[in-house]
Amino acid sequence: MKEILYIQAGSLANYVGTHFWNTQESYRESSADSDGLASEIDHDVSFREGVNHDGESTYCPRLLVFDHQANFGALSQSNALYGEDDNDRDHVLQNMAWSGNTIEYEREAILPSNYQVNLDLENSEDVSPAAQLRDIRYWSDFTRPYYVPRTVQKVPDVPEWEKESARGNWAAGHETFVRYDENTGLMEGPVRTFLEECDTIQGIQVVHETGSFGSFVHSLLSALHDEGTKIPVMTFPLLAEVGSLHNRHTLRLAINDALTLRGLGELSLLNVPIQHPAAWHLDIFESEYIHATRSHPYHMSAILSAHIESATLPLRLKASNHDIYSFAGQLCGGTAPLASLTGIFPLCSSLKMSQLPEHLYSLSPGSRPRLSEGTRSYSRHNVTRGLSQSAITAYDEAMLAKTIQWMLGPVISTHAGAYPLPNSFPAFFRPTDGLYRFHSSVAAVTSLSVTEQTPVFLDQYVKLLKKGRAVCIQAATDLGLEKDEMLELAADLQTLKDRFSAGDGSESDVVHNESDEE
Repeated sequence: MKEILYIQAGSLANYVGTHFWNTQESYRESSADSDGLASEIDHDVSFREGVNHDGESTYCPRLLVFDHQANFGALSQSNALYGEDDNDRDHVLQNMAWSGNTIEYEREAILPSNYQVNLDLENSEDVSPAAQLRDIRYWSDFTRPYYVPRTVQKVPDVPEWEKESARGNWAAGHETFVRYDENTGLMEGPVRTFLEECDTIQGIQVVHETGSFGSFVHSLLSALHDEGTKIPVMTFPLLAEVGSLHNRHTLRLAINDALTLRGLGELSLLNVPIQHPAAWHLDIFESEYIHATRSHPYHMSAILSAHIESATLPLRLKASNHDIYSFAGQLCGGTAPLASLTGIFPLCSSLKMSQLPEHLYSLSPGSRPRLSEGTRSYSRHNVTRGLSQSAITAYDEAMLAKTIQWMLGPVISTHAGAYPLPNSFPAFFRPTDGLYRFHSSVAAVTSLSVTEQTPVFLDQYVKLLKKGRAVCIQAATDLGLEKDEMLELAADLQTLKDRFSAGDGSESDVVHNESDEE
């Protein structure tokens, strides 16, 4: 067993995580099918076995979920594994930063979503996909698996009058973590318990919003590091949406992202920065095959989750030799721990495999929306989902072409079954015959890569910090940074970029293939 401890932090990250865990749950529910992909997945990598209050055996995610209390919705009311003292615990956490007198107000109970009501009635197949979008208020509204109590970590809400100043506030995030750990015993309790339950842990996988939880997660990983815990870490930081760089608040978010990236560069083996979905290419949301609502987190997170789930699938396959350590080594080779995420979702049947590179859309910052012949790649791991045997053969032949080898670099490929679509997944696919579409799954391609474009986005932060405009200095001061510390941050990011390997310049004629389902 090569267990993974998963960490999610922030509202959008938890939307992504909810789709991820619904997919894992669908595998587990389908594992009785000996011919399907579900039977190829080692569920013990992501799930842990336990016993609920009624003495019944349970199988729950090995997961820590951090978010502000107001973002959890009806989770505590609708999840059957919670104890009766959950509201008391919430009350303690909500008031942990205040030692004076308090006036207690009764919070109005949040009713479960229609989807959750149907799940509780064991009638989930009757949930209307059209009704789901209107019904989604919180990420917990469409969650399928049950969670053990220590999974849910409700961070106290930020007062309304402090929300703008708190977002992207590096110092405040660190202070929040320290107080939270002191009052809840996070590190000695939930974190240590999850880790000690593992027989042979392969690492920690993190998806977090940098604007709201960048400093918090950095503090958590630093605490693990300071304890001498040498566990490989792989992260998917969801970068903030950056608007005008003349705006003090926007600059604060950008500097906070820079601090996050520097910290992760020191603490993680592999970091895959994700550009805010508002900046993704429009075709990711709108094409002849898909009609997704770009502004709705339920939709945008479904697309991102499909790619993160597919990209990390080799870490959960029984027949795979990959773990987080080898994964990072294959991609980064021990240099700068940065990679880019690209993919095609859904994959249309008319696309020729020789055209695959220029149709890979980038979800990471700094990279071109699509690959082009002018882009050189140094390492890559492709995961295809739902290809027929003839399509896999065409794919293998295409990967041997010199032009594609230049664009994609040395490629390791994993071929697996189609991406499952549980009834919690958005019904945003257009009715068409052009998709590799199955009854409850869809074909896709996802790629983690290191290219010459991967570290380019760091230049934007370096230039911003070095320029030292008055409004930028003011934003840095808001975060507790002096001008000298800004220049030091710029130098550290430049060093991180300089560590980036330019590859050995070789052109391999060998494509490493791993077919996990044909």
